[in-house]
Amino acid sequence: MLNDDLWYEIKSGEITTVNEGCNYASLIIQTIDTLRYHGAICIYNGEFYDEKWIGLYVSELKEEIN
Repeated sequence: MLNDDLWYEIKSGEITTVNEGCNYASLIIQTIDTLRYHGAICIYNGEFYDEKWIGLYVSELKEEIN
């Protein structure tokens, strides 16, 4: 689900994506929640990310909103 720009931002710790359709943290959170609800597995470049990592990422995004 992530593109290279967003992946770079996640690794750098600064979420400022301006990608069309993903420029709002709340939209990203909604998308992740929908995918998790449907049992989607988080994989990027062949690497698996567990629920703990996803939860931390969502928490960071929520801080961006507040």
